[in-house]
Amino acid sequence: NYQIDGISDMLKSLKFQFYYTRVDHLMNTRYRIGPFMQTDAESKTYGGRLEANLGDLTLGFEAYRRNWDAVTFLQVMPPHLRTQSSIPDVDTESFGLYGEYKRNLSDRLRLVAGLRLDTTKTKADRSKANTNLYYDYKGTRSTSKTDTYPSGNVQLFYELQKGTELFVGLGHSVRVPDAQERYFALIRPPAVGDWVGNPELKPSKNTELDLGMKYSTDKALIKATAFYSFVQDYITVHEQDRVNGSPPRKARSYENVDAQFFGGEVDLRLSLTQKLFLFGGMSYVQARKETKPGFPKNIDSSRVAEIPPLKTRLALRYDKGMYFGEVETILSATQNRVDRDLQEEKTSGYGVVNVKVGGNFRGFTLTAGIDNVLDKKYFEHLSYQRDPFRIGVKVPEPGRTFYVNVSYTF
Repeated sequence: NYQIDGISDMLKSLKFQFYYTRVDHLMNTRYRIGPFMQTDAESKTYGGRLEANLGDLTLGFEAYRRNWDAVTFLQVMPPHLRTQSSIPDVDTESFGLYGEYKRNLSDRLRLVAGLRLDTTKTKADRSKANTNLYYDYKGTRSTSKTDTYPSGNVQLFYELQKGTELFVGLGHSVRVPDAQERYFALIRPPAVGDWVGNPELKPSKNTELDLGMKYSTDKALIKATAFYSFVQDYITVHEQDRVNGSPPRKARSYENVDAQFFGGEVDLRLSLTQKLFLFGGMSYVQARKETKPGFPKNIDSSRVAEIPPLKTRLALRYDKGMYFGEVETILSATQNRVDRDLQEEKTSGYGVVNVKVGGNFRGFTLTAGIDNVLDKKYFEHLSYQRDPFRIGVKVPEPGRTFYVNVSYTF
């Protein structure tokens, strides 16, 4: 990152950013009972951004390129392995132009608005892609797609009275399908089913309305927000029937459906005394999706996968500045709004208690604590859609855990 400030009266600043990352991830089932399986996945991403601040107006350009390549080895008959390019050397290239405008319309009312235009191209290596599998399940042999799409938002903040602010925002954003969702291809045993991407997937387009309120005094801070989101062409995982060729088979795949999300959260911070503080929070979300029952999509459940249940947090903190102590409890409701198509299961609610103490002295910070003090056995809400390495067993969160952290700042 590099920033130049005070260039001229008109051009307040210029910001430059560049990044690069590379991941090589080898996954296998050597410690599991059953046929051997291994995937070697590699991803490389680089990109950058140039942003100019013109006072009330900010203009920018950004671009990135990502390559994702994965090779999977499946044991057919010991010791024979079948080698497949499960993610066939896919490039994703994206370019975007954006602008943001901020303006105080009056002493109490301020405006924030933004516009953006992006174009993204995804392309698989045709020599590695299993286009026969795409054709068998999706009726296409496409290995590239270009998407151009606008997005933007408008936000208004109104100070109702000193310390009380109301907020409303309307936004539209787009997510392009990734390399796995479009071009994954893996032939597996019939009992398990194949796994295939959908080259004709459309980008997901989210239009969302947000409402909020913030109330603050010397002793209290309360924030509350609510939202409603309509996602056109939401990407869901489903069981796809084979539509070309024989014999009949099924595959784990991806499909566009319309979906709706709504919910909200509340955050509370309260000074009981000069040294004693109460913190609280609650979040909740509901989601529904379009169904496409029967052959060949088999999307029967209107529930959306991986949606968290109602969750709350309460904490009491004693803080002297040089040292502090805190007790918190985290409560989660039962999650019974599950996607049966993906074999999601009901997850029971739970409550855990955590404690921690800490202090600061001459640049040193020491924090020690115990998580899950009562050694409660509990599970976070889970999904079983992440083939091929799922085992269909819920894995509990850690029991009573002790930790000590020490840091030094200079």
